[in-house]
Amino acid sequence: MFNVLDFIGYEFNPQEIKNKINLKTKNWVNNERTNCYAFALGLDLNPSDICRYADVHLYCGGRFFLLQNHLLNDDGTLENMSYQEKFELDFQSLELFYEEIELYDNIVDPNEWKIAYFEKEKGKDFRFYRQAENGIWYHKPGFYFEKPTCYTEKNR
Repeated sequence: MFNVLDFIGYEFNPQEIKNKINLKTKNWVNNERTNCYAFALGLDLNPSDICRYADVHLYCGGRFFLLQNHLLNDDGTLENMSYQEKFELDFQSLELFYEEIELYDNIVDPNEWKIAYFEKEKGKDFRFYRQAENGIWYHKPGFYFEKPTCYTEKNR
């Protein structure tokens, strides 16, 4: 099957993308072209900074997997997958290790951080939260000009 990414010679480089991840709260930026998924991963980058032809759908699950396989659009692979399955494909494609832990488990490695994932409506919407070093949870609602919002025990 012909694909435009093959034609332009695009090469998916997970390490290059991983090098752009912002781990420390002081380095977090607010990019209007990202959503809670990108924010939770620390990838507050314009989709076009990752792939010239990418749009905001890059941050909707499974798209890094598609890029790794030189597909600009879904060929049907993602169609019947849950959001969680799509995100797991992305994590594998980006070579990001993840594991399920308990809410109050501590992170001990400075190269790790805690994220929380919820499906708002099964298969229709999702939410990611990211925990800062001080224990406060943040969520970046949607795309376009939305800034990360602080969530504490009292304000969820």
